[in-house]
Amino acid sequence: MKRKNNSILKEIGNKFMILPLSDHNIAIDVILYTNEVGAFIYNNLENEITKEELLARILNEYSVTEEVALADLDEFLLNMQKKGLIDA
Repeated sequence: MKRKNNSILKEIGNKFMILPLSDHNIAIDVILYTNEVGAFIYNNLENEITKEELLARILNEYSVTEEVALADLDEFLLNMQKKGLIDA
C-alpha cells in the first residue's frame, strides 16, 4: 500500500494534522487529526509498503504490544481510506 499524493502532514506543537488537498485547496471537512504514531505511519506510506512491514516498523520504533499496534494500525488505515488518502 502507498498513500496518495493528495495530502500534506503538518505538525502544530505536539499534534499532527493530515490535510487532504483538492485543487491546491485544503478540504477542511476531511482533515485527519493524529498523533506522533499516526505521523510515523503517514510518513512510512510515502513508498509502497505492506501492512506487515509497516507493523514491524511500528513495533521497532515504539514500546507497544503487537496486538495494540495492529488494532491501532488497522483503525488508522481505515480512517485514511475513508478520507481518500490511500487505496483499499
